[in-house]
Amino acid sequence: MGNNELMEVTDCHMVKRQEAGYVTIAKSDLDLDDFYQWGIGGTARLGLATLIDSNSKGFGRITWQNGMVKALCKGTKGQRLATLMLDGNRFGGEVLIDLLMSEQELQVLALFNPTVKSLSAPLSNMQSLSILVLRGCHFLKDINIHLNLQSLKVLEISGSSSLTIIPDDFFKHMPQLQSLNLSELQISSLPLSLYTLGELRWLILEGCSHLKKLESLRKLANLIVLDLSTATSFESFGDKTFSKNQKLQMIKLSKTKIKTLPVLSSLRDLTHLLLNGCVNIDRMRSITSLTSLQTLDLFGARKFKEFHDSSLETIVGLKFLDLSGTLVSHLPSNISNPLHLYLKCCFQLKQLPLIEGLVGLHVLDLSGSSELNTIGKGLLEHLTCVRVLNLSETSVEILPSLSTLYSLRQLLLARCLSLRTLPELTSLTKLEVLDLSQCSALAEVRDSSFEHLLCLQRLDLSETMIDRLPPLPNPGNLRSLLLKKCANVKVLPPLTSLAKLEELNLSGISSLNETGAAFLEYTTNLRILDLSETHLVQLPSMSNLQSLNHLSDKGCPKLETVPNLAALTKLEFLDLSGTAVRDLPPLHRFSNLRPLLLRDCSSVEEFLHLEMLDPLVPTVTELASGISQRT
Repeated sequence: MGNNELMEVTDCHMVKRQEAGYVTIAKSDLDLDDFYQWGIGGTARLGLATLIDSNSKGFGRITWQNGMVKALCKGTKGQRLATLMLDGNRFGGEVLIDLLMSEQELQVLALFNPTVKSLSAPLSNMQSLSILVLRGCHFLKDINIHLNLQSLKVLEISGSSSLTIIPDDFFKHMPQLQSLNLSELQISSLPLSLYTLGELRWLILEGCSHLKKLESLRKLANLIVLDLSTATSFESFGDKTFSKNQKLQMIKLSKTKIKTLPVLSSLRDLTHLLLNGCVNIDRMRSITSLTSLQTLDLFGARKFKEFHDSSLETIVGLKFLDLSGTLVSHLPSNISNPLHLYLKCCFQLKQLPLIEGLVGLHVLDLSGSSELNTIGKGLLEHLTCVRVLNLSETSVEILPSLSTLYSLRQLLLARCLSLRTLPELTSLTKLEVLDLSQCSALAEVRDSSFEHLLCLQRLDLSETMIDRLPPLPNPGNLRSLLLKKCANVKVLPPLTSLAKLEELNLSGISSLNETGAAFLEYTTNLRILDLSETHLVQLPSMSNLQSLNHLSDKGCPKLETVPNLAALTKLEFLDLSGTAVRDLPPLHRFSNLRPLLLRDCSSVEEFLHLEMLDPLVPTVTELASGISQRT
């Protein structure tokens, strides 16, 4: 990083405003949703944007020199150093101690990947310190030191695989501490002094894989975020209820061994409850009072069977509900209008009844729920806002009408082996993706199905039983047309209107031999072209396909030439296996080419002179021109 470039103490998305040469962190109007995308994104390490006062001037002007960042700000006695950020890979322990002894007025100290094995004594005298970050402490073994840091608000000690014990009185003299990150430490318990930090708002214990239990959190009345995700040994809380932690907004217990949660009914501000990968949870206590809840994630909680509540209608803020990979066989009778509903691989789910609360749904994903064979009458008619409907790998035989799904962008039905027909699609004018691949029972698509889908960008009918492709939009926006192994197709509609096409797969359509591939002269934007096993005898000139990077003509035994192949200088993949091609252009022109497949190309003249001196070591006496220059 060069001089005057910006560097932040924490994750880049936490800094909302930057000025040339300065880093400013202000609370402004931030909330937890700035750090989590529907509650399942990465964790903000320190929560600075919610902790630093809105009148703060930030870290001041900073510079970077030889792996060190300094920030100067003016005090009553002139300039003093306010911020020091060091890359531990560039500084040894002795250099660090000297720096700390000479900079006692520091307000912010951040050490990334420090090589120290124990905390340095000079830290205990840094009375002005408000932020201390020790991130990636891979060598740290001992923190048996009394830190009298009365002004400290933010502390991170993370990444040590050797630190197993923190002294019980370690936090005794940090009364102002608001954010604490002990991620990836190998501690089996937390020091007793931590449980007295009444100002603590963020407690991050992510990846503390030896931690099994927390004692009572009753004194942490200001706690907003509790993150124990990937603390894979964690089993229980010391409290039966969170009634004293009513400010909690996020509880993250992903991939822990927790079986029973404390009573949550008092958490009216809770917005995110993340239990994905919690394989011991089998049911959910009443959550109807969690009226602010936006995200409930139970993905991969493979023993979870049911909610205590028969209805989730009162949770009016719910945006994201993920029950994928659970044992749920039915849903609550009413769910208060979520935006995302995921029920992937719910093998006990056989039908989805009409749930009127889903009227605002944007994403409905039922893929992989292989026993699902019935969509409730009228359900899809209510989903007028749905944008993604994924029924892939279900047992649905008949789809109800889709005529009211005016907002639908993606209709995903891949590997629906029982699906035989499609309903009318003409009203889906915003549809961009239609995936019917491997619907092996689908034999017919209505003539008018596609021609009105002017926004359609990807159409996949691979491995279906259709014998003809209906007319396509003209003009169209189609980028991908996939008809792989549609062996029954006898007639293709005109493809000359597909000027924007980037991917075309017609492999296995042997009838193409009769109609030819003259349409390739118009598909000038193609990047991927697969004509394998089409038995084509002749190709048009390829000189206009200059964007092509993947070409396969495999299994066309009568194809003797690829006209103007030399013009395809962007090719990365070329498969001519099983063709009668005789000549190859000089290969030095193809600087990006990696696989060149010529298996069973007995007519390629440059490769005819082979003498098998040893069954395992062929000797090639003449190679194609330029191949010796290829890597």
